[in-house]
Amino acid sequence: MSPLSILVAVSCMAQQHAYTPLPGDAFRDAILARGVKAIEESSPAMVGTGEEAKRLIPQWRQRLLESLGLHPLPPRAPLKPTTTKSARIGDAKVENLVFQSAPGLFVTGNFWLPANGNGPFPAILYVCGHATEIIVEKSPTGERRVVCGSKARYQHHGRWFAENGFACLVIDTLQLGEIEGLHHGTHGKGMWWWQSRGYTPAGVELWNAMRALDYLQSRPEVDAERLGVTGRSGGGATSWWLASTDERVKAAVPVAGLGDLRAHVLAGEQDRYLRGCVPGHCDCMYHHNVGRIDYSHVIAMCAPRAMLLGNSDADPIFPVGGYRRPAESARNVFKLLGAGEKLALLETAGGHTDTPELQKGAFEWFKRWLKNDNTPALPKPYSKVNPAELKALADIPAEERNTTAHEWFVPARRHPSPTTAAEARAWLADTGPEMIESLRRTTFGAWPIREPIEPPRLVARVHRDGMNFERYDFATESGLWLPALVVSGPKASSRCDLRLLDQTDWDSSDLFETVQRGKAPDNFNLPDGTMLVMLPCRGLGPTRWNDNQRLPNGGVAPFMMERRLALLGETTASGRVWDIVRCVSQLSAIPTTSGQEIRVIAKGDLAACAIHAMLFSTGIKSAMLAETPVGHRQGPAMLHALRFADLPQYAGLASAMGNRRITIKNATEKDWEWANLLTTLSGKGSVLVQP
Repeated sequence: MSPLSILVAVSCMAQQHAYTPLPGDAFRDAILARGVKAIEESSPAMVGTGEEAKRLIPQWRQRLLESLGLHPLPPRAPLKPTTTKSARIGDAKVENLVFQSAPGLFVTGNFWLPANGNGPFPAILYVCGHATEIIVEKSPTGERRVVCGSKARYQHHGRWFAENGFACLVIDTLQLGEIEGLHHGTHGKGMWWWQSRGYTPAGVELWNAMRALDYLQSRPEVDAERLGVTGRSGGGATSWWLASTDERVKAAVPVAGLGDLRAHVLAGEQDRYLRGCVPGHCDCMYHHNVGRIDYSHVIAMCAPRAMLLGNSDADPIFPVGGYRRPAESARNVFKLLGAGEKLALLETAGGHTDTPELQKGAFEWFKRWLKNDNTPALPKPYSKVNPAELKALADIPAEERNTTAHEWFVPARRHPSPTTAAEARAWLADTGPEMIESLRRTTFGAWPIREPIEPPRLVARVHRDGMNFERYDFATESGLWLPALVVSGPKASSRCDLRLLDQTDWDSSDLFETVQRGKAPDNFNLPDGTMLVMLPCRGLGPTRWNDNQRLPNGGVAPFMMERRLALLGETTASGRVWDIVRCVSQLSAIPTTSGQEIRVIAKGDLAACAIHAMLFSTGIKSAMLAETPVGHRQGPAMLHALRFADLPQYAGLASAMGNRRITIKNATEKDWEWANLLTTLSGKGSVLVQP
C-alpha cells in the first residue's frame, strides 16, 4: 500500500472523531511559522556570486548528509555483487542481481542493457517509488507469498532505457524490496527514538543509491562519466538526495519527489493537505533537519549539473507552489555558475501518477545531456514481464540486516565507564565540552540565537496568610509567551524550587487560574526557607495543542506535529529544554526570585529535559528528578542526541560540570551507574539514586 493510500485510510478513520480546538493551537502554529521563516531566510536566492555559491555548496552538502545520518559516510565495504539470472527481453538484456551496500544490507535489482553492442553506454540509476509486486504461489501444500520487489513494478523504465542505448540499473527500496524493511517508524509505529538516533530510512535509500553508482562504475559496459538518476515519488526524493550529494551524477530527473518546507510544514494546496503535506509521506521522504536547510538548497547543490524537476499540477502531496518556489530560488545558483539552461521544470497535467508526458520529458532530458541527442523520445507500451522472472533472490539470506537497519545503520555513541579519577577528569575536560558543543549545533540548533528582549510581565499578584502568589508571563521566544507562578512565604528563602508541570499536574489544579482571577488559594504551604516557581513548558497546560486537524469537509485527520518539527531541526522536547533555560534566566529579572539558588523538580520526560537544561544553564544548582527515562530510546525525542551520548552520560556531565547534586528517585542504581562513577571519581557533583 502506498503512503498516500495509507493516509486515506487513516484519515477516514480519524474523521469519525470530533475535533476540539485547544488554546495552544495558535502557539503550535506560531512555532512552525517562525521555524520555516528562519530557514527560508538563508535561501539560495540570496547568494550573490559564483564564488560564494562554490563555497556554500560543500557546506550545504555536509549539512544535508548530517541531517540524513550520513556524516561521516559509512565505510565502502565490498559490494559482493551476484547475478542470479540473465534473460533477453525484446531488444534488451536484463540481469537479476543483488549486492550489499553494507555488510548484510542487501540491495536487489535488475540491470538492463541494450541487446546489441558492448558499450560503454551512459547509465541511468532508477530508484523506485512506493509500489511493489507480490504474487501468491499455490501448491498442494498451500499458498506462499512471494515478494518480487518494486523493481518489477517499474520494469518498463529499465527496458525503455536499454532499448534506447542506455544501461539502466533499477533497484528495490528498503521497505518494498524482496527483503521487506521498514519506512514508517515515526509515521505510524511510534518509534520516535529514530529521531534521537538520527536514523531515517531516507539515509539508507541514499546510501544504497550511492553504492549502486559504485556498482555501475564497476561494469565495463558502463561509461562511468555519464551517469544519471531518476525515479518517482519516494524514488523522486532519493533522486534529489543522490544528485545533490554525489557529483558522479551528471543528469537527474526527480519526478514527484520534492516540495519546499513551506509546502510540507505549513501550507499545501488540496483537501486534507491544506495545512501541509507531512501526513501524506512516510519517513523515507524526510531528513531530520539538524542542518537547517530547505529543499531549495537541495536543488542548488546540484549546480552546475543538468537537473529536470518533473511534477504534475494536481499532485496533492507535491503541490505546485511547493516545487515551483524552491526551483526558482535554486535557479539563481545555476545562473551564477553559468548553467542556467541545466535547471528546468517539467510540469504536466495530472495527479500523483506516472504520466506519459513525464516519462517523455525524462527520456529526452537524458538523451540531451548524456548522449548529446536532441531527437524526440516517446514512451513505449510494453507487455508486462512476469514479476517472478525479475526476482533476484530465491531465499532471504540468513545474514540480512535490512529488516533491522534502524537498529544499526546510524551508530549510537558509546562511552566506556571511567575506571580511575584520571579517566573521569580527562573525560570531563575533553569529551564533555565536545558533547555540549555538538548538542548545541545539532540537537538544539533551532534555539534562538539571542534571547528575547521582552521582560517578564506581571499578570496578577495576591496575598493570603503571609503567602504571596505572583502570576507572570515570560517570552520564551520572541512573541511566544509561557506562564509561570511564583509562590513565596513570610520567611526569607535561600532556595527556589522550579517545578516543571506535566499535563496531569496542570489538569489536577486550578492554581494558575485562581491567582489570575485575583484570588488566593486556601491552605497552601511551603517548607521554611524555600519558594516555589511552577512552569508548564510548551505544549502543556495553557499551550497544549492538538495533534490532529480539522479538514475542509468537517472531518479530522492527523497533524503530526513532531514530524513537522523534525523538518525544522527541532522537537517539542528540545523546545522544552529551551523553555527551562529561558525561565531560569528570567527568574533573575523578577524581584521575588532574583538571587535565589534554583533547584529544578521534574518527573518523566520533563526530567530528561531538565538534565539537558542543566548543560546550558548555570543558574540551576541542583535537581530532584523522578520516573526519569533511562535513555532517549524510552524518553523524549531530541534530534540526534544519541549520536553523542545518552541520558546517563548527560546527567553525569550536568552534575560534574556544575558541581551539582542530582537526585533521581524511583530509579535503579545500575541504570545510572555511569553518571555515579563520573561524579564520584572526578570528585565533582553527585548523582544520588533512590529506589
